[in-house]
Amino acid sequence: MHKVGFQLLWAVILFYAFAMAQGPRLTGVEPATCKVGETLTVMGENLGEKSVGIMFANNGKNYAAEVVTRAADKITIKVPQVTPGSYNLALEVKESIYVEPIQVTVE
Repeated sequence: MHKVGFQLLWAVILFYAFAMAQGPRLTGVEPATCKVGETLTVMGENLGEKSVGIMFANNGKNYAAEVVTRAADKITIKVPQVTPGSYNLALEVKESIYVEPIQVTVE
């Protein structure tokens, strides 16, 4: 019985540690169609850190978006100077870039 209790406690500790260690992730964008210079709201989780940036990714190239405002659940960005087309949004966390399955069309 003592061994089972210890294993359960260890499982709870690991679950809590994993839940707390979740990094930023994107869940959506509004509007999904935009023009250069317009602002977009990018929704997600754990976005409040200043080390988190948003990039537009297309064909192996990444274009940094200017952050206008930020909160834990959303970042407002300015669409960077890019050519019209379809882009995936990417998270820039410290010096790593993670392309997300969230798409934006720039007209």
